[in-house]
Amino acid sequence: MSEFTFFVELAKYIGFPALLFIIFYIYHRSQTEILLKTIKNMEEREQKLNEYLANQTEILQWISSCLSRMEYKIDIGIECPLKKEALK
Repeated sequence: MSEFTFFVELAKYIGFPALLFIIFYIYHRSQTEILLKTIKNMEEREQKLNEYLANQTEILQWISSCLSRMEYKIDIGIECPLKKEALK
């Protein structure tokens, strides 16, 4: 509330330029708050995306290790147990 009394006294002594300054000040303060909220939301979104990408990287590493084991088994000639039973 101290800002309000300051602005009233300023308007009494200076007049119209003070009114323009008050409008500019209020507009600037509201835009700053909006900008800070936007930055906070972007930081939260970026953090969630980083967590998602880390999870996807772990899954990709797991899949590549499984594929590597399968390729190794194919290379050394280990057959599937189900295929062995079907051939008997």
